[in-house]
Amino acid sequence: MKKIHLGMISLLLSVSVTSAIPIVDIKAPTNLTATEVTNNSINFTWDDNSIGEAMYVVCIKTKTGYESCSQLPANTENYTKTGLTPYVTKKYAVRVANSNASDVEESTIYVKTTHTWDGELQKCINEDLGYGSDNTTHTPTKVELEGFTGSFYCTSKELVSMDPVIDIKNITKLNLYGNNIIGNIPTWIGQLIDLTYLNLAYNHITGDIPTEIGQLTKLIFLHLGFNYIESQIPVAIGKLTKLTVLDLGFNRIIGPIPAEIGQLTALEVLSLFRNKITGSIPPEIEQLTLLKYLLLYGNELSGKIPTKLGALKKLVRLQLCENPLTGSIPTELGALKELEWLHLQESKLTGSIPTEIGLLTTLTKLNFSQNNLSGEIPVSIKNLINIETDSLELHDNCNLYSDNLDVQSYIDAHQPEDTSSSGYQRILNTNSDDCSDALTLVPVIMYLLD
Repeated sequence: MKKIHLGMISLLLSVSVTSAIPIVDIKAPTNLTATEVTNNSINFTWDDNSIGEAMYVVCIKTKTGYESCSQLPANTENYTKTGLTPYVTKKYAVRVANSNASDVEESTIYVKTTHTWDGELQKCINEDLGYGSDNTTHTPTKVELEGFTGSFYCTSKELVSMDPVIDIKNITKLNLYGNNIIGNIPTWIGQLIDLTYLNLAYNHITGDIPTEIGQLTKLIFLHLGFNYIESQIPVAIGKLTKLTVLDLGFNRIIGPIPAEIGQLTALEVLSLFRNKITGSIPPEIEQLTLLKYLLLYGNELSGKIPTKLGALKKLVRLQLCENPLTGSIPTELGALKELEWLHLQESKLTGSIPTEIGLLTTLTKLNFSQNNLSGEIPVSIKNLINIETDSLELHDNCNLYSDNLDVQSYIDAHQPEDTSSSGYQRILNTNSDDCSDALTLVPVIMYLLD
């Protein structure tokens, strides 16, 4: 028989068995971050600091409570929430609790989802992000979009909205030329403060040019032409002092050209043609001494041609035609020694053609037709040796003439090809019968009797 030592019995009797009590210590998660944010999903990560917790819950936190909650197992440190609304800011709470939810701690974070980048816009951004052309499988994340810099070109596509572009607010160039973008230019455009180049031409944009555009003080190039913009030119345009190109042509812009245009002293191109702009040509334009192209044709501008346009010595093209401008052709235009195009047709200009026009020896196109000009055509016009064959038009005026056979021959040599009569004869044939200056009638009649 096996003997049991009395000391062992004493030890066994001294041992008491008790139930183990679990330790529970609920502490709020830390280092809560939102990563891989897209248009409809967010991946949350955090540090689990609790001991013995029963669950984690991720919710949208509102002023009145919690909604759209997702329950997760204990010890969880990440979760992806899906099915969210694009471009919406929400407050999210990551909550940790014990088994009966009597002890709950939480951390919160605000997160804004991105816009939905789909279709052609998605292809454009994915190509720029390095995912290849025509990629519609990758959904760009907020980190990718906010980290994208440089140029974003998405032209001649079938875009309807440019709203997602606000997600790439660190870009320097934006070109959405030739799409089907509709609606107003969004006011958030003013947040793209690093833009140096903005091209929204050839779309279906309507409404106003937002004053927020004045916040884009780094802009060098601005093209909003060939749309349906119906507003006035905002005074804020004068803040864009680095602009070299301002093209608002072929819209429905109304009102005057603001005096603040004179603050754009770096401008080389000012294109406002084919709008409904009224008022006079502002004298402040004389401050644009670097201007090469001044295209104001096809508006409702009135008053006289400012003599101070003669100060714009770098002008290559001056097109003021198809406006009800009055007065005479300023002699000061003779100072524009680099001018190649001078179009003043279809206006209400009176007086004679100034002799100084012969100083513009670089001219290739000259059109003074369909005005009320009268008097003798200056002999100096023969100095325009670079005029193209079909680019001298003086017809439909008020008794223009020349007694100089060399001038007549010069005009004949530069007539448009689509006219049946000689260039000079056409001038005579189209002189207006309703002319207040009868003194010029005698030379015309004498020529007709020869």
